[in-house]
Amino acid sequence: MKFSTTRRCFAGVIAMMISISLISAASAQESSSIEGLVREDVVAIASVDLTKVDLIKLSQWATKTGLISEKEYGELSFTLTIVKGIIGGLVESGVDRISILLRISDVETYSPIWVASIKQGKDTAQVKEALKEVQNMLPLPPQVLQVVGGKVIGGPAQEELDSFLKSNSSTHPQLSGGLKSGRQHAVSFLVTGSPETRRVVREMFSDLPKPFEEATGELLADKVAWGGLFVDLPPEIDLEVVVQTNDGQSAQTMGRLANAIIRYAAKNAPAHLANLFNKDVLAKVNQKVVGNQVVVNGQALLSDTKLVENVVAVVNKQVGREQQQENLRNVVIAMLNYESAHRNFPPAAIYSDAGKPLLSWRVAILPFLGHVALFEQFHLDEPWDSPHNLPLAEMMPAVYANFGSASDVQTPNTTVQVPYGKGLLFEGKDLREFGDVSDGSSNTIAVVSTHPKKAVCWTKPADWQVDLKNPWEGLKRDGDEQIVVAFSDGSQYLWDPAKISKEDLAAMLTRAGGEVVNHP
Repeated sequence: MKFSTTRRCFAGVIAMMISISLISAASAQESSSIEGLVREDVVAIASVDLTKVDLIKLSQWATKTGLISEKEYGELSFTLTIVKGIIGGLVESGVDRISILLRISDVETYSPIWVASIKQGKDTAQVKEALKEVQNMLPLPPQVLQVVGGKVIGGPAQEELDSFLKSNSSTHPQLSGGLKSGRQHAVSFLVTGSPETRRVVREMFSDLPKPFEEATGELLADKVAWGGLFVDLPPEIDLEVVVQTNDGQSAQTMGRLANAIIRYAAKNAPAHLANLFNKDVLAKVNQKVVGNQVVVNGQALLSDTKLVENVVAVVNKQVGREQQQENLRNVVIAMLNYESAHRNFPPAAIYSDAGKPLLSWRVAILPFLGHVALFEQFHLDEPWDSPHNLPLAEMMPAVYANFGSASDVQTPNTTVQVPYGKGLLFEGKDLREFGDVSDGSSNTIAVVSTHPKKAVCWTKPADWQVDLKNPWEGLKRDGDEQIVVAFSDGSQYLWDPAKISKEDLAAMLTRAGGEVVNHP
């Protein structure tokens, strides 16, 4: 089964943390070790403290809240165990903390400066060699590593590294507090401004409408020192957003803006999240002004495992629907491209010379989905379950993946099917052209996501057998779950079955019934 967007995001975060953690563990000495390197042209700093990060417990928490499945955790746990051993070896060798310094010039070149601090008394040359063994595993990996004092600094090239180290640019005195705060947490991300970026914000920032009218270019450029995201991960989970201003009055202004942003986000949340956000999530977010700082804390939210689980479930459900819509759209586009090439829609099945159905239309359109190589591996004169063709079913394209209540349907089965029956776009061995769709392509359903119990192997010539007297059978899901359908013109919809009569559904299934179609 294909990951949902939420799960892919979590997997991406895990991968990034694994990559960074391969050369990092931390101590409170890190702040002083990099302050002299944080020049005024540095606009962002990311840092990880692995003494406070347990990737295995993080994955267990993610499994408990539904961010990843039990199966995905099982697949990930072996890698995490290996990484944990590598980290232990690096920490023992002397690696202390890793930080990434990003300048505006690095955005175009994708070449930030890496700084790994080293525990006192450790052999820096030995540590450098240990880091070399894993440097290519990093995102945006440094190509050059150089020992400078009690740390190892990495850059894209020796010339670039030398230029950075020789820079006469002033240091960033405003970031001292941010660096101090960062080392109290497992993960930190600081954002600030260089003289040039502050000038641009001051001069170019446009006036905003209510309730954000207090956000001015002068406030952001001259009154905000830095913003920080600080995260602690299981078992001691926490999330904190901090904005450091230069004076108390500016902090009060930023506090009002933070509150306005939170309220606006909740009020304008997508319908599927609005209830959770307004009733539960907002109550768990603590926002306050302390001196010159605005602090937004989400510890109460993240610690409520059941609430996080509910939010993740709602998000995954909606993301799954949207992904299913996109998948069906791509399937119909492939059908339309097939029609352009062959002057007819794909057949309901690939038939033998004797008229026996061998393979599904899902195989026939593979070249138009970008899977030419897979298509060419099939023996089109053999059935889907022949000794040669059957193993190819395990290579099911992601476009045929299942979501929602069908998410537990395992590959190679799919709910992506065409309506099949008398008077429909797909009927017997006859080939259909656009001229056969007299009801109009925007009024004729081409592909659906069926009920999970109707799932079939994607290579098998089997589809949704429609009973026009009871057209919801095999399509309507359990409970109030919406269904996904795509029409012959590529448009796709999320439908609430309660709002569509069986007569209207039947009218949209036939290709030439001449009925009046009432779109939902």
